[in-house]
Amino acid sequence: MTRDIDYNAFYARWHDVSDGHFAYMTGDISRWLLPHLPQDRSAKLLDFGAGMGFLLGAAQQAGYADCRGLDSDAGQAAQAQARGLNVAHVPIAEQAAWLSDHSDHFDIITMIDVLEHIPHDDQLAVMSGLLATLKPGGRLICRVPNANASFASRFRYIDWTHRTSFTEHSLDFVLNASGFADIAVISADPPRRAWYSLLNPRLFVRTLFRLRRRLEYWVEFGSADWRTVPLSFNIIAIARRPDRAG
Repeated sequence: MTRDIDYNAFYARWHDVSDGHFAYMTGDISRWLLPHLPQDRSAKLLDFGAGMGFLLGAAQQAGYADCRGLDSDAGQAAQAQARGLNVAHVPIAEQAAWLSDHSDHFDIITMIDVLEHIPHDDQLAVMSGLLATLKPGGRLICRVPNANASFASRFRYIDWTHRTSFTEHSLDFVLNASGFADIAVISADPPRRAWYSLLNPRLFVRTLFRLRRRLEYWVEFGSADWRTVPLSFNIIAIARRPDRAG
């Protein structure tokens, strides 16, 4: 037997509805998101799994006017709507039809902390649906939990609705198998200058711990990519829908 789950009640453990928290979240998202968005502020953007609308708020504050989102949770969508954001409540059973109705429509699709909630056997179908919703040449920005991270198990199981986590290789595979091209998987840590980490005690200690983890990776696997394997709590993929001619 299945029943509706109030995800909004769980989400409130980390996110409140205050203006201050909304401003903090939009600022935090802006730091890593904006470099990956197109320069053209008229680009059509869809946030798939928009939640309370933090990403849409960040995009609109940066001047992107044609932004919309959808979410399967009614409470999350209502919180975004209360801020005047264009977020539709679309139950999971209706999302495939919604995407089909918007084929070749969006220049950019964001999917932040969503793919890990989708059952494993449904992931390729969902990603293929998103691919068809992009215009040829349009881009997807996807963030998921990183299975390489030191607290990967906590991030995998901290949310009962999480179904999986990803390495850079498994995320690349899902996107490639769904038809995406030019896939780049990168660390989700915000870019910082080296001196900033040296001056911040917490970041300095984290750098030391991650160096130890990289050395452990090299010892266990003898692999040349020990220097580059992403160790952030999340990883981000940027991928493109191939042009029609390609």
